[in-house]
Amino acid sequence: MIHVPIDEIIKKIAGQAGLSEDEVKEKIKEKMDSLKDLVSEEGAAYIIASELNVKLFEDPATKVLKIKEMHPGMSGVELVAKVAQIFETRNFKRDGRTIDFVPIMLADETGQIRTTLWDKRADLVKESRLNLGDVVRIKGSSIKENKYSGKEMQLTSRSQILINQDELDVKISEAKEQKAEDTSLDKPILGNPVNIRGTVVNVAEPRFYDACPECRKKVSPDGDKFKCSTHGDVKANKTLIFNFVIDDGKGNIRATCFGSSGEELVGMNADELSEIILAKPIEEIAVEFLGSVIEIQGTIRENKAYDRTELSVNSVNNNLDPKKIVEQMLGKK
Repeated sequence: MIHVPIDEIIKKIAGQAGLSEDEVKEKIKEKMDSLKDLVSEEGAAYIIASELNVKLFEDPATKVLKIKEMHPGMSGVELVAKVAQIFETRNFKRDGRTIDFVPIMLADETGQIRTTLWDKRADLVKESRLNLGDVVRIKGSSIKENKYSGKEMQLTSRSQILINQDELDVKISEAKEQKAEDTSLDKPILGNPVNIRGTVVNVAEPRFYDACPECRKKVSPDGDKFKCSTHGDVKANKTLIFNFVIDDGKGNIRATCFGSSGEELVGMNADELSEIILAKPIEEIAVEFLGSVIEIQGTIRENKAYDRTELSVNSVNNNLDPKKIVEQMLGKK
């Protein structure tokens, strides 16, 4: 079933039926009372719309929709929009294969909607065939519920993406560094830089990988050397991946530090930490960090492979006054 927000249903009924919004609300209440609350407010609104011959939405397969007209439950949706934001390319492994994905934000004159380019479609961004400000026509998508942004566009194997074959007069802000916003983990801000203050409540065993010193991408051993796909033979740097859980008193989230941000948190470089791990079990190492009050800055994203949200950490401040942080977490001045 297509889910249209109740306020929008009321406005459409009022506009097409020549009634005030208060009159529509009264009709909905009367319908719910007559059915002894066996239907929801939204369900009663649909009945009223049907009785008044009000068309709540266009068949998404018959026209190009604006973002404001898209609602969860729609399929076969066609959209013309500009690429307003391109997020970091990520990947995960499945059945021994690495799958890339790139979240992007699309915009038209009515709003914005998020979608994700998976696998081979991620190459559009990696190969610079799709860039910020490009106009895309997307055919055959579906609209799903998203608890953070309300709705998102999902592409299927049959969806089509046509790039710069249309014109759209929508201004897109120049890409620039966004100021991190304070957020709490009961209502996290998704996709934008955030600050979180809280306590480390769980620590996973650190992991390491060999990285190119130039581009910091993972490199593969090639005899007694390492080969970077961009920079050729390189001397690899050992790079730390440090996972932990931070709790701000309202919720918690799994956080990941890569490279220098992880070294900053643990207070030593990757080589030193890897030597310690050989001598101590992770439980002994974790004791040093559990209960630490820290402030971290990063970006919260959805990990669809594991059906959870995660925080990718950019910087760490672990020299904080615990009393002050607790007061902030409790909302005291």
